[in-house]
Amino acid sequence: MATINNNQVPPSVPAHKTINPRSYDDLLAVVESIKSQLGDKAQAEVGIICGSGLGPIGDQVEEPTVLPYEKIPGFPSVH
Repeated sequence: MATINNNQVPPSVPAHKTINPRSYDDLLAVVESIKSQLGDKAQAEVGIICGSGLGPIGDQVEEPTVLPYEKIPGFPSVH
């Protein structure tokens, strides 16, 4: 499985920041956070967000790049 920049979240975008999904600026901040964490891997052909119980779908992908929810601003942390 790929490691993404040691899973470090850029200090400019807190991982647990509350976002407004209807705010264009908030969505751009999420996009920039993902791009900064993934680097060149941010140019994916396919993106899959696996919610509760759907993790095995991601296991079927060859050479996946994984970004945990807690590293994405506005996404819930997994308990």
